[in-house]
Amino acid sequence: MSREIKFRAWDTFQNTMHYGVESGIYEDPDEIISFDKILGFACYEVMQCTGLKDKNGKEIYEGDIINASYINPMSNEVVKKHYLIKYGEGQYKAKLIGSSPYGDTWINFINEKGTIIANIHENPELLESEAEIPTHKNFIINRFTKKN
Repeated sequence: MSREIKFRAWDTFQNTMHYGVESGIYEDPDEIISFDKILGFACYEVMQCTGLKDKNGKEIYEGDIINASYINPMSNEVVKKHYLIKYGEGQYKAKLIGSSPYGDTWINFINEKGTIIANIHENPELLESEAEIPTHKNFIINRFTKKN
């Protein structure tokens, strides 16, 4: 099984996200080319696509924040669960934002029921456990328009 490897890059100088970043293919196997050289500047933070999609069919990248909140059937209260997608220990993980006795989870447990609501670069304030994370559809659509 094969899949397309996709990347995006956060421009730390202009504070913009660029999608469709390519790693490049080079003929010389002895030459190691970094993304800094490929992109031409050292002011980019590159993030890889996980290969998974959220419940709306949107591709999930490292650094995305996913809302996997649900309604407790016993109390009818909303249980807030927001996760940061990170790569570590040879796999993508969904790191719970805030505190919980349950902690992190496998990304495939949240991707089909969760929705991407932000990313760590455009909305770093959402990493604070007390931050109110918007869940309105218009916010989700507007936050992820492709920038060139």
